[in-house]
Amino acid sequence: MQPSLEEIEHRARSLEQSRRTRDASDAYLELAKGLQSEGYVRRVSSVLLRALRLNEKNGEAWHLFGVLHRERGKPFEADRAFRKAIKAGPNAAEHKVEYGVLLYMTREWEKAEVQLRASLETERTVRGLQFLGLTLAELGDMKSAVQLAQEAQTLSPEDTEVAFSLGAVLFRARRVAEAREILQRVVEEKRHSRAGVKRRIRDALNMGPDSVHSWMVIADIFDGLERRWEATLALRIATCIDRDNARAWYELSETVQSEHFHQEALNRAIVLNRGDPDILCANAISFYESGMKKEALDTLEEVLVIDPEHVDAQL
Repeated sequence: MQPSLEEIEHRARSLEQSRRTRDASDAYLELAKGLQSEGYVRRVSSVLLRALRLNEKNGEAWHLFGVLHRERGKPFEADRAFRKAIKAGPNAAEHKVEYGVLLYMTREWEKAEVQLRASLETERTVRGLQFLGLTLAELGDMKSAVQLAQEAQTLSPEDTEVAFSLGAVLFRARRVAEAREILQRVVEEKRHSRAGVKRRIRDALNMGPDSVHSWMVIADIFDGLERRWEATLALRIATCIDRDNARAWYELSETVQSEHFHQEALNRAIVLNRGDPDILCANAISFYESGMKKEALDTLEEVLVIDPEHVDAQL
């Protein structure tokens, strides 16, 4: 029987009072993991800080801190935490994998490649293979990208995110028929095998991998199926193909879950096209949520000048 969170916390405090600092640090780490799995996210950071005060070289605690910061959209804090984790545990593949994922998300492809390759030298994990494949596709090494993505799916054939990554890499490599087969199978596995959805995938791929609209349609399909991870990945690829497409950046800002990446994408969209009422309206909402009500109202007035019938601005 697994100990309760209360029992783990009591043990951690007892160890801390006994000055068994390393054991107490590990116990607080266990508590942080338990809190995270139970959805008590607000307490996780403070518990991790306690674990690290007791043992600054607790690599697993730094690792979890890095993941937490990344999910909250704090890339600078996440970068620092992952570096600390790697320093504390240089032979732990998972530290390098998750640091590589962060670098992929922040578009630091060369640095991501270094970390992900280093992780695979220790252990060929599915996640390391998956994200190295995605990274090499951005760097133009399509042959290696496909091989790595295929290996990842071989190791984890039931993982739909891994399958989607393979489909995306195959499409980037212009192996359209194979990409279509995989992406349609992902849809079927999610019990959305309607012919109309599969046709939309086919039509999107027929536009070609260099078409931003193709990736935006793919994102829209998977967003409609409540598959946000796949939708976000497709939009990330779209903004890599054309960094000056304001609409792609706007759609990405609406899909990403973290506040930092949302605002980063929205700011890019505004710089590229301040005449799009949807983009301006999203910026007004961002102002309002930040307590900048005057700026929000001024921006909404700007929206209504461009489009007097804009529904969100009227609301």
